[in-house]
Amino acid sequence: MSTLQMEFMKTIEGLSDDTMRMLLEVVRQVVLPLDHKKNVGASSEQQSKLRRLGSLKGQKLISEGYDIDESNDEIAKMFGVD
Repeated sequence: MSTLQMEFMKTIEGLSDDTMRMLLEVVRQVVLPLDHKKNVGASSEQQSKLRRLGSLKGQKLISEGYDIDESNDEIAKMFGVD
């Protein structure tokens, strides 16, 4: 085990199971590449192109043709911005 791995283990020692589950989920969804085994041995440049960050994994958030800026004036008014 590397020094960094041992330092990480000491850092998480004593955390609650809930916290460790949350950290594990973050690592799985955000840190690791989508297909980790295929990327082992790939250069960091290749890995950065192959991985997606975040939990949405490329899902569309708005429908085609929707103007996301259409409501800016209404939102500004809600927050008192001129």
